[in-house]
Amino acid sequence: SLTENRGVANARIHGLNMASGNIVAFCDSDDKWCDDKLEIQLEYIEKFDIVSSCYVEIDCAGKVLRERHGKEIVKKEDLFWINRIPLSGAIVNRDVIKSHRFLDIGHEDYVFWQDLFRSSENLVAYRVPKILFKYRKCGNSLSSNKIRSILWHLRAVLRNICYNGINRWRGFCRV
Repeated sequence: SLTENRGVANARIHGLNMASGNIVAFCDSDDKWCDDKLEIQLEYIEKFDIVSSCYVEIDCAGKVLRERHGKEIVKKEDLFWINRIPLSGAIVNRDVIKSHRFLDIGHEDYVFWQDLFRSSENLVAYRVPKILFKYRKCGNSLSSNKIRSILWHLRAVLRNICYNGINRWRGFCRV
C-alpha cells in the first residue's frame, strides 16, 4: 500500500502493479465517473485496445465549465502536439500496457500515451461520443500553474520529437 505521497506517477505505477484484471481503468482523485461509464466503454474494448470518452470540465464547486468532445479515433500522429486521451476517461487492454509505466515528470499521462502509441504501429484509441466523466479544474491543482504546465507540455513535445527522429530538430535532442 501507499503510505506516503510520492507523486501521481508513483501512485499510478503502484496501481498498475497491483492490478490483476485484463482491463485497466484510471480515475484521478478529483475527477468523477458517470455511473454507466465502465459498462458503456466495455462494449468497445474488444474492438479497440484503448477506449476513452467525452467529458465535461467542472470547477471546484461542481459547476460545469464546458463540454469536451474530440476525435472519435485517435492515432499516434494525433498525439504529437496535444494529449487527446484524458486519463480519467480511459480504459486500456492490459496486454497493450505490458511493461510501460508512468514517468515521474509533469504531464506524465501525455508522455505515457506517447510512449504507448510509439511502441505499436497499429494502436488506436476510440472515444465514445458520450460524456462519461467530469474533469475537475481547480486553481490549486498541479497543472493550474500555466507557465509550469506550458513547460511540461513543451518537454513532452520535444521528447516526442526526439524519439520520432525528426532530423531538423535533432539539435534539441540529447539522444
